[in-house]
Amino acid sequence: MSGKWKRIIPVLTSLFMIACTGGNEPEQKETWDLAGKTFYNTVDEYDNLDHARVWFGKDGSFVLTDDFYDGYYEMSGTWSISENVITLNVEKTGVGNYEKVLFEIQDEDTIVLKTMIAGSKSDDVFTTTKPVTDGSGKTNNEPHGTVEWKKDFTITDGHNKYYNTTSHGLDPSYIDLYDDGSFLFVDVVGMGAEQIVGTYGQEGDVLMFSNFTNKFYDWNGEEVYNMEMRIIDNDTLVLMVDLQGSMTGDVFTTSGELPEGLDTWTVHKIFTHTPIEGTPEAFLPTLELNKDGTFVFTENVYAGMAHYRGTWTETAGGYIVCDATDNKELQGFAGQGVETIIFEYAEPNTLMLNTDLCMSLKGDTFNLSIVE
Repeated sequence: MSGKWKRIIPVLTSLFMIACTGGNEPEQKETWDLAGKTFYNTVDEYDNLDHARVWFGKDGSFVLTDDFYDGYYEMSGTWSISENVITLNVEKTGVGNYEKVLFEIQDEDTIVLKTMIAGSKSDDVFTTTKPVTDGSGKTNNEPHGTVEWKKDFTITDGHNKYYNTTSHGLDPSYIDLYDDGSFLFVDVVGMGAEQIVGTYGQEGDVLMFSNFTNKFYDWNGEEVYNMEMRIIDNDTLVLMVDLQGSMTGDVFTTSGELPEGLDTWTVHKIFTHTPIEGTPEAFLPTLELNKDGTFVFTENVYAGMAHYRGTWTETAGGYIVCDATDNKELQGFAGQGVETIIFEYAEPNTLMLNTDLCMSLKGDTFNLSIVE
């Protein structure tokens, strides 16, 4: 036997012994449990009160709310993890045409964005610590777990039942919240009803619903992946998503009666012009209705964006009347002399403009795009 084979045999013997005895066990990969968590961008270049954030649902869905120069938008879809990389598969987005967004996991409470999106930059750090800001760019990051929650929201006698105060059917829709974290939502649609079952949790003053046992769809036929309700008080919730029968802004109460002084405009809403050929989505006109009775109408004047500002009211006939006290940015453009802008409802979440402006003309429709 040659010297060459003599050298190989001991090596093979050693490998065989390692295989039989187990040798050194390979290092076990760390598993990450992000389900149910919300991560907040630690920086915000636009001085918004709320930083960009991403929520990972236990059912594999996600919602990313991103701040940018013109407000904020949402993208949603499904998420997955491979080693320490989170992949967001985008199915719906309010800005751009994103298909995937990537994050790198640093630890259980820290992830790093690896995709440039409209408002957040690659390498921005997101953590489970919710930033507290006064809107001036100064941020006070409180320790994780000390963020102010809606302390007056509790489940009593095993469950809380809330009825939709807006009648979209013969009988009111309702939601039952149980103290074990499960829920039953019965959404009345015409003569029938749809049942939605799953689990829920609380994030600040918002109830977030997930782990649905069945698929369900909004009135446009699009599948609903995320459902949220804002807590007004222990007896009052506001729906923040369209369903088949119940709509964004509908108020749910334990009594089934709308509290005095409260209407469907308890929340802040933005309506966006329906798509215009050749106009990027970020430059579509928008109507922003604030719950304090003020409004901002952002109009495309072809040379840029200009704003009408003032106050708004909703009339008994279902009209939204905006009184523009500031229209100076429209000087020199069509619509410069307009002091009153009127909308009427075309559908529950669609407004039709009754006033000629610049790019926006009478008969144009605006769809509800953001509610908070």
